[in-house]
Amino acid sequence: MMTRGIGSDEREMEAPVRRTQLALSLAAAIAVLLPAPAMLAADGVLEINQTCAVQTGCFVGDTAGFPVNITQGGSYRLTGNLDLSALPATHGITLNARHVTLDLAGFEIVGASSCTGSGSTLACTGGGGEGISLQAAALGATVRNGTVRNMGGNGVGGFAEMVRIERITAMHNGADGISGQVESIIRDSRSRENQNDGFDLDAGTVVENCTAFGNGSDGIELDGQGGVIRGSTTRGNGGRGVNAAGRAVVSNVVSRDNGAEGILLGNDSIAHGVVATGNTGVGISAGLSAVVLGSTSAGNGAEGILAGVGSAIHESTGRANTLSGINAARSSLVGNAASNNGGVGIQNDGVIAYNAAFDNGIDGIAAGQSAIIGNAVGSNADDGISTNDSTIVNNVAIGNNTGGNTNNTAGIETDGGLVQGNASTANFADGIVCVGSGSIRENQLDSNTGTTVSGCLDLGDNACNGAASCP
Repeated sequence: MMTRGIGSDEREMEAPVRRTQLALSLAAAIAVLLPAPAMLAADGVLEINQTCAVQTGCFVGDTAGFPVNITQGGSYRLTGNLDLSALPATHGITLNARHVTLDLAGFEIVGASSCTGSGSTLACTGGGGEGISLQAAALGATVRNGTVRNMGGNGVGGFAEMVRIERITAMHNGADGISGQVESIIRDSRSRENQNDGFDLDAGTVVENCTAFGNGSDGIELDGQGGVIRGSTTRGNGGRGVNAAGRAVVSNVVSRDNGAEGILLGNDSIAHGVVATGNTGVGISAGLSAVVLGSTSAGNGAEGILAGVGSAIHESTGRANTLSGINAARSSLVGNAASNNGGVGIQNDGVIAYNAAFDNGIDGIAAGQSAIIGNAVGSNADDGISTNDSTIVNNVAIGNNTGGNTNNTAGIETDGGLVQGNASTANFADGIVCVGSGSIRENQLDSNTGTTVSGCLDLGDNACNGAASCP
C-alpha cells in the first residue's frame, strides 16, 4: 500500500490558495484599468457629479476630466454642482446621442468667465467653453431644471435640432445665454446679462414664458422663419428686445427699455397683444404684409408702430413716441389711437378708419391716396387731417393747429380728392383747405379761427357757422 508524504499534501493544499491570490491580483489590475461603473439612482437615472467627472468618468463612454461626455440615450441627472472655474475653454457636458434627458436637478454648471455692466455696457471675458454643448447627434434632447453661468461661450449651445429646454437660467456667459437650432421648444427659462443674445434660436422654434434681461445684444432672436414667441418679457438688452425673422407669431410679449427696437418682425408676421415701451428705436417694427393687433407702443425713441406695405394695424395704440405714433404704407389702419407723439399721429396710404389722433406734434392723420373714414382728430399741432387725392368721409376734426402754423393749415387739408360728411370745428386755422384741387360736400364747419373753406370746389350741402351754405 502506497502512502503519500507530508510534503505533497501541503503542496496540494497551497495550490488553491495561490490560484485565489492570482485571481484577486488580476481583478485588482483590471479594476485600475477600467472606468468606474456608472452610478445609478434607484430610478435608473445615471448620475453626474464633480467627483466622477474629474476622477474616473461618470459612466460608459465618459473618461476622467471635463467635459462629461454622454454618448448613449437615456436619462441623466446632476447630483451636485459642476465647477469649471479653472478651465476657461472647456465644455461642461457634451451630448452626443439621440433622445437624452439631462436634469440639472437645481444645480449649477459654473465656468471661468466674468461680466461687468448690463445691456449696452455689458462686457464679459470669453474663452469658448459651453456649459452644455448639444452636438448634432443629440437630436431630440431635453435639458431642464438648473443654472449655467460664467461660461466663456454659450451657456447652452450647439447644433442639435428639435431640442427641448425647460426651466434653465443662463447668466453671465461670454456668448449667448441659450442657443438652439430648428424646431426646438424653450420654456420657462431666463437669460440674463450674457455677452451676445439672451436667446439665439432658429426656424420653427417656440419660446414660451421666458425672460431676457440685460444681454449685450438682442433679448430673444429667431434667425429662421416660422417661430413663435409668447408670454415672454425682454428688458434692458443692448440690442432689440425681440428680433424675429419672417412668418413669426409674437403674442403677449412685453419688451421695454431695450437699446434698439422693442420688437422687430420680418415679413408676413403677426404681433398680438404685445407691449413695447421705452425702447431706443421703434417700439414695434414689422415688415411687409404684417398684422399688429391689440398692441401698445409708448415712449419709444422713434415711431411707436411701423409696418411695411400691405399690413394691417388694428385696435392698437401709439402714444408719446418721439416720431409718429403709427406709420404704415398702403395698409389697413382701423380702430387705433395715437396721442402725444412728437410727429404725425397716424400716417398711411390706404385705409384709415375709425381711429383717434389727438395732441400730436404735427398732423393728426397724414395720408396719400387713402380712404379716410370715421376718424376723430383733435388738438394736433398742425393739420387735423392732411392728405392727397383721398376720399375723406364722416370724420371729426376739432381744435387743431395748436402750434400756430399759418401755412395752409386746417382741420382738414387735401390736395385733390373728395371731402364729404365731415365736421371741422374750432380749429385754430381754416376749417377745410384744398391745396391745388379738391371737392367738398355735406360738411359741417363751425367756429374755426381762419377761413371756413379755402380753395375747394363746393358740391353743395355744406354748412358753415350756422349758415346753410359756405362762403
